[in-house]
Amino acid sequence: MTLDLHRELVTDDTLPEEDRRRCSRLTHGALLALAETFHEFDREAKRRSVRRARACLSRCTATLLIEHGLTLSPPAREWFQRLEHEILPSVGGLARFIDRLGQAR
Repeated sequence: MTLDLHRELVTDDTLPEEDRRRCSRLTHGALLALAETFHEFDREAKRRSVRRARACLSRCTATLLIEHGLTLSPPAREWFQRLEHEILPSVGGLARFIDRLGQAR
């Protein structure tokens, strides 16, 4: 889901180049952090990675709102909505799951 969003963002020419690059770097960082989350065994390392992913995705949404607000193009608005309503809540759910990993023992 996030990889598709990243690909769409990179090719969306309705955003200014600087904003597209900034959000592309942030979503790329989120993807790397999520990969680390899934490949780590240590719970604290998982927590740090998923928090880093969430921070990157949050910064991307903030960048779009600060720079463009309600003037986002329809394609950019669509993936912004997906980011805000699907991806960020999913990453938040993963963070809560990781927090509970050590508590069940």
